[in-house]
Amino acid sequence: MKLTNRKNILDILLHAGIWLLVYALPFLIFRKGDETDLIGKMLHHAVVVASLMLVFYINYFYLIRKFLFHKQLGQFFLYNLIIIFIVGVAVHYWNEATIPHEIPKIPNQNLSHNIGFLFRDIISLIMITGLSVALKITGQWYKTEAEHQEEEKKRTEAELLTLRQQINPHFLFNTLNNIYALIEISPEKAQNVVLDLSKLMRYVL
Repeated sequence: MKLTNRKNILDILLHAGIWLLVYALPFLIFRKGDETDLIGKMLHHAVVVASLMLVFYINYFYLIRKFLFHKQLGQFFLYNLIIIFIVGVAVHYWNEATIPHEIPKIPNQNLSHNIGFLFRDIISLIMITGLSVALKITGQWYKTEAEHQEEEKKRTEAELLTLRQQINPHFLFNTLNNIYALIEISPEKAQNVVLDLSKLMRYVL
């Protein structure tokens, strides 16, 4: 139980560290001298990362287990399409409403501009869905393999314990003593007992 709790804590810390890295990476790589509106950029990126986390964990904790593992692929893809479309559109229009545009948009290019950025947001959500599926399936495989090995270990230990109980030294010593005493009285009966003991040992082993 303690080992399971420790593993859960490590998983939470690992997920938190990865998402923190995803959030901080653009600021570490593309950092420039111009720090104007840094708070706005941080807020914008936080919403983007939050949308990725939302789609990732809806799949990771619910949709994959509920539909994909039960081979209900149609429902799995349908729910994902709906969620990705809703989240993608919401994030896109939130960005459009909150990010200042220094260059005025040309009216007849507004539609193509929106479609292009919306397509980019949806592609990001599809990729994070694929990552969620890959991680969940990999984790499930390792879990199943560990359970299989544990069951095999328990089965082997149970077989060894049963074998030890069947081949009880006291039983063997008592039987041999009885055979030894029986040889003096009736060698023929002693031979039959040895034969029976041999059959029993052959059956057990």
